Amino acid sequence: MTSSAETQRLIEQEIQAGGFRDAAAFVGAAVRHSSAALGRQVAALLDIEHSVPGVNVSPIRPELRVIGVLTAVSGPLDPNAGDLDLTAGWGHGGKGGVTMPGKGKAVARSGAATYDVYLNDKAFWSNIPSAVWEYTLGGYQVIKKWLSYREKELLGRGLTKEEARHVTDMARRIAALLLMGPALDANYEAVKRDAKTPKSQK
Repeated sequence: MTSSAETQRLIEQEIQAGGFRDAAAFVGAAVRHSSAALGRQVAALLDIEHSVPGVNVSPIRPELRVIGVLTAVSGPLDPNAGDLDLTAGWGHGGKGGVTMPGKGKAVARSGAATYDVYLNDKAFWSNIPSAVWEYTLGGYQVIKKWLSYREKELLGRGLTKEEARHVTDMARRIAALLLMGPALDANYEAVKRDAKTPKSQK
């Protein structure tokens, strides 16, 4: 999937090289295509303060429903008994109070490009696709970075139910964003072709 930064770089490159008639032509082409609607969808997925129907508001889309489900190794989970304590080694304190990431415990499923990501020896988030688990922003794995700051040793407590659900939410948002990749790429190519087409040929 082409990132927004990469898309911007390509646009600027082609405008400077004369690939588009001008910047206004590109903007006009974008308006004629579904750029605005796609942009709103991306913005909604990246805005954790707002809910997204089908992603973290029921009914959840079938392809997302199975991702990042909080699962007990056996029996029910009891937060009061420490079952949501993050103790799998995701982070630890470094010099000067800096949080250092740890290895944690993410177990690849046999024959599938997906992981079970453990809180501790009693609970895990099941079926997080490798592309979701490895997704980065600013050079950091999004989910792993979040976990590193919430190790019980650092947080001083276990996770709340809401915090545990937030990991599920993150995984499903990232998955939904990645699933938009083909539509975003196709839209960019359509806009690019339209913007390069001389007015006389339209």
